[in-house]
Amino acid sequence: MCGELNETVNHALLTCPEVNSIWKSSPLRLEVGSLEVHSFMDWVIRTRMKVTNPDWWNLFWSLLWGVWLRRNAWVFEKRRMESMEVILKAGAVVEEYSRANEASDPIIEAEKAGGNIWQAPDEGTYKINTDAAIFKSGKVGLGGVIRDHVGEVVAATCMVENGSVEVEVAEALAARHAMKIAMECGFTNIVLESNNLKLIKHLKESLWENTSFGNVVADILWMSSLCTSVSYSHIRRKGNCVAHCLAKASKEYDSMRVWLEESPEEIVSGVTNDLLHMNE
Repeated sequence: MCGELNETVNHALLTCPEVNSIWKSSPLRLEVGSLEVHSFMDWVIRTRMKVTNPDWWNLFWSLLWGVWLRRNAWVFEKRRMESMEVILKAGAVVEEYSRANEASDPIIEAEKAGGNIWQAPDEGTYKINTDAAIFKSGKVGLGGVIRDHVGEVVAATCMVENGSVEVEVAEALAARHAMKIAMECGFTNIVLESNNLKLIKHLKESLWENTSFGNVVADILWMSSLCTSVSYSHIRRKGNCVAHCLAKASKEYDSMRVWLEESPEEIVSGVTNDLLHMNE
């Protein structure tokens, strides 16, 4: 970026005047321009012996990532990012990481509550498993499978929608779609199961928020009020493979697909695997 020297790892990440200004202006106030080290790893090891604060290192690695992305933007896109932009983005990444860690404990506990193995519902009740897949094409795949108390597939569905949405919104859309199909099939005693923790938490606690996600949740809760009985269950992704396969398969079809009392070929092996391990 400076046009003065051949690019090496040390130069690209530490000593280039273009990069030096980032380190010096950042909250770390690093003076790296005059360092004489054999390798970048050598510099990190030396610094690690002097600095042990994990918060310092969180910002360091985020800044380093920003330096690398800035270099790539220049090389491949001929787009120059200002030093302050790199610094501010690194700080935002660290803040987001910190918030995620603060919220991690309840999520981990909730994750433990979900099983890895699919379990059949009680007799007379039908379990709906749902999942979503976000494709690079900007489309979203929705999948849902409905099974009875012995694990037999009574209905399966998938569809693809245009438009890019957040993961949690996609998961909620999949649940709404599958539940609508279930009700149209006449199933009113339902267990709705998903591997999305936020979705299940909002449904269990009847939480509503004025967002795209919240509006879809409100739709599901309204449909639930029309059923004879509804409960919500969380399962880990490993136990939700059948619904995930349907979501991925949706891109192979031009329109919404519904299979009644049969399993599309995309999920046969997954259904068989669930039956083999059920009740373990």
